[in-house]
Amino acid sequence: ANSKTLQVGVSAGVSVQASGGTVKGVAAAGSVSIQRASNDTIAAVENIDIKADSTSVTAENKSTQITVAGLASVSTANAAAGMTWAQNNLNNTTGAYVNGITLDKFSADAAKAASLKVDSQNISKTLAVGASVGTSIGLKGVSSSDTANGAYAANKGINSTEAVIDKYDDKTTTGKRNTISNAGNISVTADDTSSLKGIAGNISVSAGKAKVGVSVGGSVVNNDIGTADKKQKIRAEINEADITTAAKGTVTANATNNASILAVGAGGAVAGGTGQVEISAQGSVATSAIYY
Repeated sequence: ANSKTLQVGVSAGVSVQASGGTVKGVAAAGSVSIQRASNDTIAAVENIDIKADSTSVTAENKSTQITVAGLASVSTANAAAGMTWAQNNLNNTTGAYVNGITLDKFSADAAKAASLKVDSQNISKTLAVGASVGTSIGLKGVSSSDTANGAYAANKGINSTEAVIDKYDDKTTTGKRNTISNAGNISVTADDTSSLKGIAGNISVSAGKAKVGVSVGGSVVNNDIGTADKKQKIRAEINEADITTAAKGTVTANATNNASILAVGAGGAVAGGTGQVEISAQGSVATSAIYY
């Protein structure tokens, strides 16, 4: 099983308010982009008798999910305000499974053996970007020139990787176990090299000739993967199996976590007019919580 899905979501907003003199006006814009992915990449062999010298069950996930939200708000009167929200909701499993099989070699050659490869590779990429720009340029005669701007980016859910040999549920009390004879090399591997990135940035500018200039901005990034009750899994397991190896036969199970996770929040707030009072404030928060 192989997945190369490309999923892209983009939203953009623009608001321009232009006026002169003492006319009051507000430019406000919002942009929201949310994607949901339930992308299971599953390869499974169940409840079957196999005679083969080599058997391979592989699942590979190379999917890409990109979510972008952006906006720009500009006012030449009193105020400019904007907010972006970009979020990926994940519920993905990349899995290779062998359940309740009987496996033996096909060749009559005594030197031959039966090999079994159960391999799961998660190479998926997930990106959420929220970006916003707000500018308020108060002209002469305007009492205040204010800007408030925010950006939010998040990745939430689970993206599990599994390679498992286990019993087949045949509706009996115990289920059907695996029987593997004349085994040469049995390899069970789960490898997570996925990447997950959340980036949020904003720029807020208040300028002009208004008496008061205020510029406020904020950026928040949240990568929240798994929960205490529903954890993300990376597992390679051999359960419920009766294995007889050939000479120099090997049995291995390896689970590797090489996933990369990035959270970046950045922004700038500038109050640079010629008024009597100029105030600027900016805050950025980036968090990642992962439950395995």
